[in-house]
Amino acid sequence: MSRREFMKNDIPELWRQRAKAGLCPVCGKTPAEFEPRMRVYCSPKCRDKYASKFTYWSTERDKFLKEHGKVCDICGITPEEIRKKQKEQYSKLVNDWLSKPENRKQLEHKRDDALVNLSKWFEERYNNIMDDIWLFNNEFWDEKRKIQRKIPDYGPFAVDHIKALCNGGDMWDKSNWQVLCSECHKNKTKEDLKEYKLRQQHYLNI
Repeated sequence: MSRREFMKNDIPELWRQRAKAGLCPVCGKTPAEFEPRMRVYCSPKCRDKYASKFTYWSTERDKFLKEHGKVCDICGITPEEIRKKQKEQYSKLVNDWLSKPENRKQLEHKRDDALVNLSKWFEERYNNIMDDIWLFNNEFWDEKRKIQRKIPDYGPFAVDHIKALCNGGDMWDKSNWQVLCSECHKNKTKEDLKEYKLRQQHYLNI
């Protein structure tokens, strides 16, 4: 069944004709009368009215199941009884699988591997717990955040103009370029602005 067959519509023929003529399908207004940003319909109200003529199978199906899906109309089974049956069947199939000697052998191998991994995990976990730094980082979240807030944010490097542009530096001259971390960049920018303000003050006093 195609995707289109999962949807039906009750669009009146008049609406179709209006749409072909470039009018609002629902009320027949011309594009000049449309609300701002509306292209096919004159308003959200007409758009929603047009959309209401479409019926989707999935929507109707879910609605019907919600109203009537308490029992199977033929055998009378309920969803709870189905889940119980599935659980019983699963348990039976697992026990059948476990009863075979070749499968028991596989199971024991897996158990041995799991116990070895558990032993390794326990040893690693024990070592971590005995490590002060690891324990602090993983258990003292509030204290860790307090310390992190005290550390300057150095961030990624930036290309800085040795002689700042505001102080007459050349933007494109690579000999006027240098690489700075964010902290140094921030401090140098402060110094550049101080120099700029002093020069401006000097010019004003002349």
